[in-house]
Amino acid sequence: MPYPTIQMHGRAADEFKRKWDFPNCVGCVDGKHIRIKCPPNSGSMLFNYKQFFSTHLLAIVDASYKFIVIDTGAYGRFSDSGAFFSSIVGKNLERREVCFNMPHPKPLVPGGERIPLVINADQGYPLKKYLMRPYPVRNRTREQQVSITD
Repeated sequence: MPYPTIQMHGRAADEFKRKWDFPNCVGCVDGKHIRIKCPPNSGSMLFNYKQFFSTHLLAIVDASYKFIVIDTGAYGRFSDSGAFFSSIVGKNLERREVCFNMPHPKPLVPGGERIPLVINADQGYPLKKYLMRPYPVRNRTREQQVSITD
């Protein structure tokens, strides 16, 4: 699997905008616990909150659900975000290094303010300049739901 290039991210951002009306997004991240047999002398590092032994599969996909980055082998006790931040991609993004080849910020509209490109995640991940997650409001009224999505 090739490491993503700036050009690949640019095409992914164009595809997210066209398919999902989500500008400046280069991918979506999520994790999955892969059930394993308990290795000898592994202790509790591989035992997860679901009460079984696992290793973690982390993936970033493009707008067509194709894998662009995978990382395997994080301890089963890690959450999705814990596996992300212990991965090479997560560490490099956190340090703002160019290894993941994130393009420079670009405007959402011609002539507008430059906005960072992001990876979309679920509510289990923290909000970061490069990591977008759902708006964390619970028990919204119908009027609030409509105003957020409009």
